[in-house]
Amino acid sequence: MFDLSELGFFLRQTFIFFLLTLLGCFNSADNNKKFKLGSENLIDDQIDLLQNKRLGLIVNQTSVTSNGTHLLDTLFTKSNIEIIALFSTEHGFTGKIERGILVEDSQFNNEIAIFSLHGLTKKPTSQMLENIDLLLFDIQDIGARFYTYISTMKLAMEAAAENDKKFVVLDRPNPIGSNIEGMIIQDKHQSFLGIDSLSVTHGMTIGELAFYFNRKINCDLKIIPISNWNRNTSYEKLDLIWQPTSPNIPTLETAKIYPGICLLEATNISEGRGTENPFLQFGAPFIDADQLLAKLNQFDIPGVELSKIEFTPISIPGMAAKPKYQDEICAGIKATIVDFNTFRPVKFGVILLKTLYNLYPSEVKIRRTNLRNLFGSDLLSDYLENKISEQNFWEVMIKSETEFYKIRKPYLLY
Repeated sequence: MFDLSELGFFLRQTFIFFLLTLLGCFNSADNNKKFKLGSENLIDDQIDLLQNKRLGLIVNQTSVTSNGTHLLDTLFTKSNIEIIALFSTEHGFTGKIERGILVEDSQFNNEIAIFSLHGLTKKPTSQMLENIDLLLFDIQDIGARFYTYISTMKLAMEAAAENDKKFVVLDRPNPIGSNIEGMIIQDKHQSFLGIDSLSVTHGMTIGELAFYFNRKINCDLKIIPISNWNRNTSYEKLDLIWQPTSPNIPTLETAKIYPGICLLEATNISEGRGTENPFLQFGAPFIDADQLLAKLNQFDIPGVELSKIEFTPISIPGMAAKPKYQDEICAGIKATIVDFNTFRPVKFGVILLKTLYNLYPSEVKIRRTNLRNLFGSDLLSDYLENKISEQNFWEVMIKSETEFYKIRKPYLLY
């Protein structure tokens, strides 16, 4: 829903993105219907957008083209392009810094400043932007509201608006697909882990998210679209080289399960940090793996195979220096996703949490504030504590998902 003051802006933006989409289609006709990332369309067809401009790039290890070439390496070969500064997100410019660790400012090749947006500030300052004409964002998101790269993008868009800088987003597919799951986060629970009104999985590309965020920011935004892609195309069919988006998301399969198993971070259950398979295995010393597996199999959860496992979390610098139950044997479950299309990570995460809570009510500890911030509302906490029925829980969640489906529709570009 839009008020009258937003309507004109929305219509203008819709027209602009309609033209962008058409341009992407025309470009694709000239390239034999080849799938192309936004970065590739920029390089091939719109490089003049960057020429004779002083650039600030928000990039990390995922800022690569389809063949694995980093965007920086390509831009360095182009004439009349001046890169003034780089900006790093959580996990740092190379993506090797552990979750929760502040990232310091640094330099690239002892020549270009790298300003941290996950250190003393999470938003570019006027001083950082004073010598920059244009901010360019090219980072792979994974589709979960609490994955912080999208929060960095929104804050950078706000800074661009406040400092009269153009903001360009190079679009990329959402690796976990277009499905919507989970509650729209309530305003009182918004934070850097949930910076806008989104479901747990929003099903939007990074460009569509920028379009959505800009409904209130109104910065000078340009999105370079993807060519020859539609939202029914599975990421694994695109033949892209997967770049670990952070130390504990090493594979596409990990990204697919993360939105559900991340809920365990608000508990004393190990989510697999401190192992080589984070989020794909989970447990605790007090769990009976046979008992838990038998209970979970009763739900006949589609798209995933479950098996019992024992694992011992260890300190892994850069991944998990102090994991839960370090050097203790944990019993639990290993998950293998066998069908990316039918697997629903948030639903699986809710079933897992409820099952654990029912089996081990005195052992499972929940940090309710953390859980509410991740899930976006009090609903899951209330369900775990039997304050609402199972039927009521799913009815409310489905209603919220249906609402977000309608909310996001005007911002979809594909």
